[in-house]
Amino acid sequence: MLLLISIITGDLSLDTLVLPENKGRAVLLFVGVLSAPALLANLSATAITREGSAFWETKVLPVEPWDNIRSRMMTTVSINLLASLLIGSFTFRLLRIEAAFLLAGLFFVIMLTLFLATIDLLINLYRPYLKWTNPAAAIKNNLNVLFSLALRPLLAIIPSFLFISWPTLGYRNILYLTGLIFFVLYLLTRKYLKNLMIRKFDQIIV
Repeated sequence: MLLLISIITGDLSLDTLVLPENKGRAVLLFVGVLSAPALLANLSATAITREGSAFWETKVLPVEPWDNIRSRMMTTVSINLLASLLIGSFTFRLLRIEAAFLLAGLFFVIMLTLFLATIDLLINLYRPYLKWTNPAAAIKNNLNVLFSLALRPLLAIIPSFLFISWPTLGYRNILYLTGLIFFVLYLLTRKYLKNLMIRKFDQIIV
């Protein structure tokens, strides 16, 4: 965000950013732009809430609860990754990111997207909130969205800790390590959803 503001205000130009000595800044900006859909479009946090009183129609469908939950999660992942791909292809050419950093950035963003889509759905399962009368109450004026967004800044602790503890790792390795941590968190959250939250899903009352 700070790099983006610097570019907008003219303190830092794109020509300067693509210089070899500013490669680290360019990579950070690229990964930040690539992560924006996953960080800002927390669709899973309202995946159940948006159905409102019509949620009963979903429950009576001949679909296993886990398949129902998983489809909501993967829909969010697909939408966010498609958005990341679109804006990432433009930013990649603009900043002239090296292929090695591109792969590291993509790995990081995919793992981040998977984890956030899963944890957001977990939040919505704990707070389904189906009895709304105004669509704005389901999306904008929804504490689930605030809880979801409040989690985002905390995730910055992981790469920051890695960078402070092992500064010699370099940006690429830090992206891979952080992505790996997000993948482990995703697997743990997914297992919790599959083993324990199916009962919670079945107990949702419209």
